[in-house]
Amino acid sequence: MKLIVSLAEQRLKWLRNILFVLMVAEVLLLVLDIPFWIDQVGTDAWHGNSEKSFLLLLFTVVTPLLSLGLTIFGILLVLSQKRLDEKTPQPPTRPNRFPAGNFTGASADQSHDLDSTGQTLAHRADELTTINRVAETINRTLDLQEIFNVSLRGAVGSIGWDMGSIHMWDEQSDTFTMVSYEGLSEDFIRQTIVVDAGDGLVGKAVSLGEILVIDDARSHPDTSEAYLPGFPVSQIYIPLISQPGQMVGVLNVSSSIPSKLRGNQADLLVTIAHQIAIAIDKAQLYSKVSHHAVELERIVDARTEQLEEVVDELQVALERAKEAETLKSLLLSTVSHELRTPLATIKGNTSMLREHHARVTPKMLVEHLKDIEEETDKLTDLISNLLDMSRLEAGILHIQPHPIDLVSIVRSAVNAGSVRYPGHEVSLSVTSSTPPCLGDARRIDQIVANLIDNAAKYSPPGSAISVQIESRNMDLVVSVKDQGLGIAPEKMERIFDRFYQISQSGDSGRHGIGLGLAICRGLVEAHGGGIWATSEPGTGSIFSFSIPMAQPEILSKEP
Repeated sequence: MKLIVSLAEQRLKWLRNILFVLMVAEVLLLVLDIPFWIDQVGTDAWHGNSEKSFLLLLFTVVTPLLSLGLTIFGILLVLSQKRLDEKTPQPPTRPNRFPAGNFTGASADQSHDLDSTGQTLAHRADELTTINRVAETINRTLDLQEIFNVSLRGAVGSIGWDMGSIHMWDEQSDTFTMVSYEGLSEDFIRQTIVVDAGDGLVGKAVSLGEILVIDDARSHPDTSEAYLPGFPVSQIYIPLISQPGQMVGVLNVSSSIPSKLRGNQADLLVTIAHQIAIAIDKAQLYSKVSHHAVELERIVDARTEQLEEVVDELQVALERAKEAETLKSLLLSTVSHELRTPLATIKGNTSMLREHHARVTPKMLVEHLKDIEEETDKLTDLISNLLDMSRLEAGILHIQPHPIDLVSIVRSAVNAGSVRYPGHEVSLSVTSSTPPCLGDARRIDQIVANLIDNAAKYSPPGSAISVQIESRNMDLVVSVKDQGLGIAPEKMERIFDRFYQISQSGDSGRHGIGLGLAICRGLVEAHGGGIWATSEPGTGSIFSFSIPMAQPEILSKEP
């Protein structure tokens, strides 16, 4: 038991020594009252002076910890001493050799010092709580309005005043706009909601670049004339300066009664102002980054859209190149076949006439010459169609439209068709009055001739081919009807394509190279008209095209 008591006494002495050292350090800090912020806003003491930065850290971090530690440690020490006294035998009482009055005075002084120290520590704790609340809000959100409101309430409440505001600088208008306020009257808000740079107390604080303190606005030369009842009496303006040293606003803390700052309250307000400036700088940087991100996204979208268009164009070009290659191969095979047949006929007839001319009768000579003439005409038509198709594709096939009599032109083409196809009955009918139309007579004759040729190729011998002219709205419509086998619905979409041919049993077997209908479409569209076909398998087909009527003003200009 004596051993335990001895160890407890040694530990108690050790703890008392530590407590003494901590109390000495705390008293030194309180007596020296080390500032934790610079006197003037805008200097680099906080960022460049390591000694003051260390003292700031020591005051703002170590002091509260010491205060809390002292309180807890003192309670534990008292409890431990009480329990130790209860268990330890008390030595005999000795007479007190010192007067009791001396200790009474010392105890009162110590009690007063402890009360003062406790109040100071409580104020420090409140200040740190305010700074922590503002910092937590800044780190938690980018909403400047919330940061302004929390920071302003913290600044006003931490020093026991009741009014305040925050003005933010607008670079475009070069003005300071009130973005948050606390406890201000409507008249004061209306008067100071927007302040031009350099005007009023806000502008003066900005121009000075330091804290501006107005002890009593009622008697101050800058505010006494404009002062109204309900306006703040004591006012403090602190410039908000961001990290790069740019002015971003002004913090105002005011009181409705004459008031003055105590202790480190000015340093606390400067710290809060610095945190507000950092929040503004942070929000503006985020806004710029967001704007650049949106702009970059817009540029990327635009470039992507352009690339997609280029890819589509390349895809179309590739498809056209493939189509051209296919058409080239088809053209070579078709043309070579179509050239071979008439050339063989011409070659055979000319060779026979040359070798057996002595035995050829006049009648035989006429027949052979007729075959040579027909095949020559086919070659001529083939070459003409190829040239017309190439001109249409190149856009250099020009027509010469002028008012013409469509009936006479179609009748001439029908008569020529009757001569070419004596095995078919080719007829013409006009169902209504036909005013002049606007077109190229030679090309319209070519269109009708190609449609009659197409009808004869796909119609059985002896069948009729009828041509009809009628007016529809502002167009004249020419239709060529045959009694052939008709066209299947799935083939209707391609009948006007180049080199497209339909092979069916029962037709004439000679179809050409598949350019006749394609040329018809190109010529009709060059006139500003349209071409189409209707067909029912087993009953025949009808090919129709339209040509615009000549307008009266055009007819009046014709000689």
